[in-house]
Amino acid sequence: MPRLRITSIISICLTIGFVIGFLDIIYSILVDTPPFFKEFALIIPPFTATIVLVTLIYWLVASTTYLLSLKIKWLKKPYQMWNFLLFLLVLIILNRFQLTNFAFVDIILFKLIVILFASLLLVQVYNNYIIHNPKQFNKGIITAIPVLTLKFLFVVWLLTYFEFKSNKEFQIFLILSITLASTFLLLSLSILYSKRITFLIINTVVLFILFIFSSTALWFRITSISKYQYKHDEHKKIKNILFISIDTLRPDFLSCYNPDAPIRTPYIDKLAEDGTIFLNAVSSAPWTLPSFASIMTGFSPFVHQTKRPGNSLADTLTTLAEYLYQADYYTAAIGDNAILKSQSNLNQGFSEYNFFPKSNFGNSFGALIVYKKLFKKHFLSNASTKDLTELAIQLIKKHNKKNFFLWLHYLDPHMPYTPPVQYLPLIPIAPSIGNAFCNMDDIRVGRFTPTEKEKEWIRYLYAAEIKYVDDNLGILIRELENKKIYEESLIILFSDHGEEFWEHGSFEHGHTLYQELLHVPLIVKLPMSLYESNQVPVINTMVSTQSLLPTVLDICGIDFNRQQYPYISLIPLIMGTAEKFHERPINSTALLYYEDRESVIWEGNKYIRFLYSNKEELYDLNQDSKENRSIISSHSGLKQMGEKLLKLQHDQDQQILNALEHVNSTTIKLDKESLERLKSLGYIK
Repeated sequence: MPRLRITSIISICLTIGFVIGFLDIIYSILVDTPPFFKEFALIIPPFTATIVLVTLIYWLVASTTYLLSLKIKWLKKPYQMWNFLLFLLVLIILNRFQLTNFAFVDIILFKLIVILFASLLLVQVYNNYIIHNPKQFNKGIITAIPVLTLKFLFVVWLLTYFEFKSNKEFQIFLILSITLASTFLLLSLSILYSKRITFLIINTVVLFILFIFSSTALWFRITSISKYQYKHDEHKKIKNILFISIDTLRPDFLSCYNPDAPIRTPYIDKLAEDGTIFLNAVSSAPWTLPSFASIMTGFSPFVHQTKRPGNSLADTLTTLAEYLYQADYYTAAIGDNAILKSQSNLNQGFSEYNFFPKSNFGNSFGALIVYKKLFKKHFLSNASTKDLTELAIQLIKKHNKKNFFLWLHYLDPHMPYTPPVQYLPLIPIAPSIGNAFCNMDDIRVGRFTPTEKEKEWIRYLYAAEIKYVDDNLGILIRELENKKIYEESLIILFSDHGEEFWEHGSFEHGHTLYQELLHVPLIVKLPMSLYESNQVPVINTMVSTQSLLPTVLDICGIDFNRQQYPYISLIPLIMGTAEKFHERPINSTALLYYEDRESVIWEGNKYIRFLYSNKEELYDLNQDSKENRSIISSHSGLKQMGEKLLKLQHDQDQQILNALEHVNSTTIKLDKESLERLKSLGYIK
């Protein structure tokens, strides 16, 4: 068979691929879903997808202009110019309507540089074959891919360099880029100068396989490189640490806290029985981001300044994960909450940070084939409580021989309340609500005012989600027991904030500093080797979740500057040496909605001050735990004490800021999918 015919077949096959992709784009536009080429740029590395798409487009453009030049005389001489302009126009149109993904950068100038590199190079290669030797047109097609790849790799290297966090990453990227480009060049030369048809076919196939898989491997190698690499230490005091956080969890819905709770939570109860339960733990903030920033850094929201959606934790703050990484733990995080994805910078110190939701690849037929049918498990865009548990178990199986720190964060029972059907209570369903409740915005703005019966059903849905999480914790605990690491693991279970169910006339969280939002569960299970007969099973002392960082470091015997942190380790309380624990006022702030305010709790009293209107409230939590009656007008002495304690807190926070230097939370631009997910969770409008 003539050589030209073989290359023609290859060219036709690739052209068919382009036509399919083009039809996919049209289909996507008609049904209002993202085109597969855009999804392809997310599944395969962006530069691979872009090169493939640009090359296919150029084949079509070059063929069109070549055929036109045969018929139109005035096109022949300025052939290169017309070729280039048409190609550039096609790319600009595609990019303008986001039908493809030039995912390297968002700056137009750099996009044009990439296009210019590709255009000039392809024009040169193709014109050499089309003008001087039209019969070898297909050779030009094959040659263009590796040469264009080299140019794109150079541009990607140039742009990516500024994001490298170490010389090692840069060196690895450079070596892999040169190796990949050299492979393509050698293969293309062997194709061009080979006279054997079989050799041509084999090398062409190898070229495309290497092109896709080598560049894919390169991309994922670069994006997965972490400066936090594990080092094994056989002599760890604590070998395994599990940080289990359950979003939006109220303690009074757990049977270990409240015998009259609407559900039984036997597996959380087991942790409480095997460890120490804190009856009065208080969060630093009434919603997720500032609360976790305080937990992971040990500082108040005033210090870490990560208080609004889109804020990113300052690099200069040392997180719990960074301390543990420096102490040679393998650090990993698995969870679901869009506000906690890596853009929050809470991933500092984690060798592995796997937070959902992930990018949504759309619903075009290309996407259906690639990730919904063939590779479904590898392209999860959302993770259920069950999925998170399975991922945690997989990680434990993989790393159980290492000293590890695993932060597992369950989004349930956060809104929307959508428990699996088997967890629904055996009572009549509120027909106006059904098996799920998602209308927090309607309640917040007054479009929906539930009846008392509907409110009760909403609470049941919330409780059902807690039961679902508890059962999954049981699966996780059994796996730990099977691996024989449960007893010797440090396990801390807690929540970031609570949830209001109309105790103060409203619903959900983020909007007040009352106890239904600040009071959270906290259970600490020590390794059996540290168990002592005087260990306290139940602690009534008021404590802050900011104490978790010093507590973990203290238990693990890791050195840190204790004077730097406002709250001390909880170990003295746990070990029955309460005289060594200096109880201090508990502060909270950083609302998500409405006027911001700050509160301080001391000796059973709680003082709340609004930051703009200067409104004040004062409660006696011993006599009025539900905060129904403010006593601000009749207890001026307690009011003055509250004001004084808040000022002392401000002064201490300012001293910490001065000592730390350069603590600036940055505001990042959230991508469209993150914005949509945050809206669905009620964090933003």
